[in-house]
Formats: sequence, structure tokens, C-alpha cells
Amino acid sequence: MRYDTSGINDQIWPKKELGLWDLSLQMVPVPGRAFETLAMDYNFMVNQSGTTSKGDPSMHAYWGKQMRDGLMQGFERAYKGNRAPMIIGNHFEDWNGGVYMDAVEDVMKSVCQKREVRCVSFKQLVEWLDAQDPKVLERLRSLPVAEKPADGWRKFMRGPRTELLSR
Repeated sequence: MRYDTSGINDQIWPKKELGLWDLSLQMVPVPGRAFETLAMDYNFMVNQSGTTSKGDPSMHAYWGKQMRDGLMQGFERAYKGNRAPMIIGNHFEDWNGGVYMDAVEDVMKSVCQKREVRCVSFKQLVEWLDAQDPKVLERLRSLPVAEKPADGWRKFMRGPRTELLSR
């Protein structure tokens, strides 16, 4: 095993714990509500229709849009902020008329076409993470949700300046 997706986290850069990459599901906004939920179909469903997967059909379009907009808000704050990979969970179920699968598909169609975005599998993500300088990943993990480096990416990615000692 190379990664664990069973946890819950904010939209921050992954780190290794006990030798496994922590690719926890992330908290994203729920538009129109005062809280966040996991970026997963089941969690949106429970917040919308309780434990039933066959909620009020007159609400299906609203619920699908709410999930889509929540995922997009989560994506945008990472894309314009700390650039952390966004982790989305989906059960590929037809809950509430299939609105959650449609929402995930709509988000993927929109974000995967953006500049500097790669939509990849967990395996591909951990292969990329393993190839990175651990000090760079540590710096990236220092950025809170939605926050980009105050002095710009170029300076941030260079890291702390190392002064040459005089002879």
C-alpha cells in the first residue's frame, strides 16, 4: 500500500504518515449553508436528503447544483490559493436521481481543461509526490486553505535563502 484515503482533512498538501501518503477526503463549502462537508457524494446526500437516497425529486436539480458549486468553490480556492491537489470521493451510485455523479462529471469537465491542472488517479498522484523534493512539499504544506504565498510563487518555491559563508 502506498496511500490512505480514509481520513478527513482540509484542502492542504498531502503528507506521508507511517510510510503512506495521506490522501484524505477534503472539506469543501456547501453553498447556501454555514458549514463545509466532505467532497464526496454521500456526504452531500446526507446533508440534503438525510439517509435516504431517494429524496424529494423536486429538489434533485438544486441538490446537484449545490454539490457542483461546492466542488467548484473548493477547486477555485485551491487553484487560486495553495494549489493543493483536490481529492473527491464518489460511489458511482444513482442517489437522488444521479445528481451527484452528474455534479462530479460537470466539475471534471470544467477543471480538467484548465491551465496547469492535471486530473489523475491516486496512484499517479503518489508517484508524482514521491518524485518531489520533500523540503518543497513541506513548504507547500505550510500554506493554509486558499492561501497563496504572500511574496509570490517564484520566491516561495525557491525556499529560504542560503547565504554563502565568507572565507
